[in-house]
Amino acid sequence: MKIDIRRATREELSEVGTLLEANGLPPLPRAIALSNVLVALEQGAVIGVVTLEVVARWGFTRWTTVAQAHEAGGVRASLLHSLIARTLELGLRAIYLMTETPPKIFGDLGFTPVSQREVPSEVQKIRSYRDVDPGTVDVLRLELETRI
Repeated sequence: MKIDIRRATREELSEVGTLLEANGLPPLPRAIALSNVLVALEQGAVIGVVTLEVVARWGFTRWTTVAQAHEAGGVRASLLHSLIARTLELGLRAIYLMTETPPKIFGDLGFTPVSQREVPSEVQKIRSYRDVDPGTVDVLRLELETRI
């Protein structure tokens, strides 16, 4: 099957919410820019999502998930490549990502673990960042300035 990755439409947000809920993730923040919600589609159905919240010159993602039936198909990697392309379009310096179980793909793409102290204060003020118990997640960073 062909997988399409693109920016979400308003009509797809309910499917995105269903996927997030099915994977134990909180709903999207109301203030997130629709242009920063990327979806993976198979035959028009949402099978993956990654989001980007932007503050100053930093990006933050709390939502990177794929339907269980597609975990092994490279969908997450394709979504992350699209996320990186979007952050480069926006001229951001780095992406910070929270995850409870970091798949190997994050390291393969250059994300490295960082401590909470290394996260810029602007990112720490994002509500979806603050709403997570820091002891239950890993924080990863991808430096982008070296990719430009």
